[in-house]
Amino acid sequence: MQAKKKRNYLYARENNKNWTLGEEWDATPCTLLSEIAGKAGGLKSQLDYAFRQMTRETIEDNTHSQHIFECQCSFAGMITSGSNTKKKNAKHLASEYMLRSLQERGMVKGLRVPEKPFLGESDDNFDNPTSKLFEFVQIRGIEKPVFWDDMYGTQFKMTCTIASLKLESFGMCSSKKQAKREACRHMLEKLESCDVEGLMKEHELQQKLEEEDEENDYHRNKNTYMVETSNIHSFLGYRNQRGSYINIDGKDLYRLQGTDKFLNVLNGICKRYCLLITHFELKDLDVYGLKQTILRVNSIPPICCFGKGFSKTDAKNASALQAIEHFNVGSRRMVFRERNYNRDDPDA
Repeated sequence: MQAKKKRNYLYARENNKNWTLGEEWDATPCTLLSEIAGKAGGLKSQLDYAFRQMTRETIEDNTHSQHIFECQCSFAGMITSGSNTKKKNAKHLASEYMLRSLQERGMVKGLRVPEKPFLGESDDNFDNPTSKLFEFVQIRGIEKPVFWDDMYGTQFKMTCTIASLKLESFGMCSSKKQAKREACRHMLEKLESCDVEGLMKEHELQQKLEEEDEENDYHRNKNTYMVETSNIHSFLGYRNQRGSYINIDGKDLYRLQGTDKFLNVLNGICKRYCLLITHFELKDLDVYGLKQTILRVNSIPPICCFGKGFSKTDAKNASALQAIEHFNVGSRRMVFRERNYNRDDPDA
């Protein structure tokens, strides 16, 4: 449908020889200029476009922005140029400027170009508050603004924040895009009215202080860790499967002094803390002809002890005694750790 409309438009131009467009653009500037450059325009000149890609710093000093396309239009001995972030829009701008130059010089009979620009504000990257805001922060090395939107009925509320400068702005409109532009415009007004360099220095000083605090905390924690780990008693003791610490109290130690049946003492401790004991008897005797056995307790971490004896019972008692010693050492470590915590606690 659009192609058919374009063909009808060109046919009307060729037959009527009328280049008056009125208030609105009936066709794009590129299409109209191409038509004039043909036989219908009466000008025997070749239309030529040349493009180049550049950055914003080639237009203004000390500016860094996104890439911009520049289009140069050569026709009838004149050269016009247009710049935009989009290549197509840059070509339209160059063509529009060429049409206006032809109209001013009266080189095309009856040519009347609309006073309204072909590209609106939404297509003009230089008048876009969003582009200006990002360009502003990029030049000065400020972190990029962050946006988020909320909807209130049919209105969109866009919030723009720059955390490093502690600035915030709002924009509300029925269109989310327009609300974002309003928020950017208000943010630009705040940036232009405040001391940006002072805010940046304050932010850098605050960052430096935070880094120093983190470094001091790191060294303090590192030194504390080295002091604790340098002492063997700083490690935690043993726990059962439920996470309860296994503590060998005075009664258990008293029972050890009055008996040689250490397996019974270990069974009492394991029963109290719901632990499981497993025995592994080795068939082979050692070089001295003693029985060998391995005892395992399913604590956390698990305990594995090796025992020898003239009989299987003696070997089991020997391995049980070693397991009790493990629990006893773990209990002392845990008590030492608790004393350290109580010493650091001013309320203890």
